[in-house]
Amino acid sequence: MLIEENDEESVLPGDVFASKDEIVTAVEHICGDTNIKRRLLKVAEFIWAKSKLVKRECQPEDILQEAIEAILDKRRKWPKNRVDFNGLLIGVMRSMVSSRGKTLAKKSPDITMEHELHPLGEDQEPLNLEEVAADRETTESRILRKEQEGLEESLMAILRAKYGATDIHGLILDKVRDGCSSQAEIREALGIADSVYWNAWKAVMRAADKINSNTKE
Repeated sequence: MLIEENDEESVLPGDVFASKDEIVTAVEHICGDTNIKRRLLKVAEFIWAKSKLVKRECQPEDILQEAIEAILDKRRKWPKNRVDFNGLLIGVMRSMVSSRGKTLAKKSPDITMEHELHPLGEDQEPLNLEEVAADRETTESRILRKEQEGLEESLMAILRAKYGATDIHGLILDKVRDGCSSQAEIREALGIADSVYWNAWKAVMRAADKINSNTKE
């Protein structure tokens, strides 16, 4: 079970907190909207996949459910004046998985199970086990490094979940994740006009700024 600590430290002056009824209404809305729930599960899956230790304990569905329960139980407050309910859920999921991953790392050695190794492709060399064994990076530093590396990927996953499969904003993000190295390459790959592209790109950047602000812990 993931345990979410009280978040008094995240309370800011001027915060307006949602009532119990407002929280229940927001939860009912998510549970009744399969599209929103599907997108939140995609984000939960991405967050879950970033923690090898947490992956051994639960599934993405569990992370989303426990985040909802943490908010319902008032272990996490909802400052409705500065974050929407979906953004709050994402922030809680990230916090819970990060906290639980660090706790598990202190309790158990960082052992990689055979099924967790990436399968070899045709052009890949076998793992050099001597190099792996000689790795001096500690479990804690490895977790911190991977967490830092995952921030941009996490933001990308959250952003992508906001848009439909054929939305131009989402298609732009798909090309970024596919490795397109320049704006011109993305525009050419999508075959869209410069004006359409730049309007969509600016909207994506505004959305990214908002998500990044809403999910800060």
